[in-house]
Amino acid sequence: MLPENAGVLSNPGRTGVPFDSAHSKIRNQGVEELGECLPAINKFGISIMVHQGSSLPEKVESSRERLKRIASNDPSTVYVAWTGGKDSSVVLWLWRSVLRELFPDNPPLPQALRVTTGLEFSEIERFCRRLIQEWGIAETRVGADTGNVPQDPGEDAVTCCRKLKIEPLRGAVSANGVQVLLTGLRQDEHPGRSERSVYETRQDPHYEQVNPILEWTEMDIWSFVLSESMPYCSLYEQGYRSLDCYPCTARSEMAERGGRNPDKEQQMEVLRSMGYF
Repeated sequence: MLPENAGVLSNPGRTGVPFDSAHSKIRNQGVEELGECLPAINKFGISIMVHQGSSLPEKVESSRERLKRIASNDPSTVYVAWTGGKDSSVVLWLWRSVLRELFPDNPPLPQALRVTTGLEFSEIERFCRRLIQEWGIAETRVGADTGNVPQDPGEDAVTCCRKLKIEPLRGAVSANGVQVLLTGLRQDEHPGRSERSVYETRQDPHYEQVNPILEWTEMDIWSFVLSESMPYCSLYEQGYRSLDCYPCTARSEMAERGGRNPDKEQQMEVLRSMGYF
């Protein structure tokens, strides 16, 4: 149950309308059971189960166990792919809490890898600066060369993302010796991610991508954020449900990613093959 002072969000799907229905649902019923367990095989050859029908506490514990296994090796080579959005911020919060639990005397700072395009909302920038200070985040911030910025950002989504996100990401992974990259990917947010695995091996450069909250739903995310009194970007109170660069992001009254650039949404597999999450 949420604390009584958790507050009420503005509805991410309707500008200015209180997020009462989802908020009440979380308070009164908890997170819905959503389907059966889906089988998945990770890239290490280990059989795992993605528990989409589990309760939120079970999902949280499963995510934490995944992170604990990763932290037991060398956390200095582990980075969170952080965008300032709700999902990657939850992963950053979980990773930070795991590091503090496993290394209570001298917890390492959680490392965040943030690819900036120069096209971010100012609200995202302010939110990230706040969390870096409040949570003690060791941020590695990378961006594209200024001469690489497309003349019309977002018009050609594949080229734009390749130049502003994928190429800087690949360069940063190599330059910083990243061996494990934690992401906020969720299976239910896009059809192209419904069959993704918790553990994925990426090439050129080689690293392991781990998606620790893969089976979480949008409702799970907001339930967790509210119950833990986590800060979140103010854009979610302005009708946005999913955040990207401002040329490719709009308010959405439909699906969670309904405000995203439709051309980009249709090219997710192409972008993934190029190195996108």
